[in-house]
Amino acid sequence: MGFGDDLTQAQISMFERGIRQPNLLILVAYAKAANVYVEALITDDVDLPRSLPAERKSEGIKRRR
Repeated sequence: MGFGDDLTQAQISMFERGIRQPNLLILVAYAKAANVYVEALITDDVDLPRSLPAERKSEGIKRRR
């Protein structure tokens, strides 16, 4: 994602486990890599597409209530 040694596997793991929150630059890089809008990463009422990167830019999949 272009961060080199500035982003470690341990940091990524902490993001995924909810221990730390990624900064905006990291969120943008994740969104570009997955081909989703940033909102799909930060909005609680949507899920990511089943397959990443998404074929077309995705807003996420709205959760059923």
